[in-house]
Amino acid sequence: MNEIEKNTISLAADILKDKNNLIEKAQKLADLLDYFIDIEPGKLNFDDIEVFIDFKFVTKDLPVNKEERKKWSELILMQKDKDIKIIENKFRSAVEKACLEIIKKLNDISWML
Repeated sequence: MNEIEKNTISLAADILKDKNNLIEKAQKLADLLDYFIDIEPGKLNFDDIEVFIDFKFVTKDLPVNKEERKKWSELILMQKDKDIKIIENKFRSAVEKACLEIIKKLNDISWML
């Protein structure tokens, strides 16, 4: 298992364990999953990867980390925080299901036999 696979499993497990910062973590996981599209296609189910691609697209302009939030006014942040909650609630189930599948697939060595 290479470092990208280890980091992918670790981040997916963290999403499942800690319900906070879903958007920020899922965006990072989406970046890691690019590896499985470009370098190791077929190792993961594309439907699971697509969940993160879609989620990242929908959330790309939201202020989710501290540095980004400093650039926004309090009034706008209040509205964006409502948007964040709505989006997290909409995607959480699909993201968590995809995380479980990704962990399962990357921990399964039978594909190497």
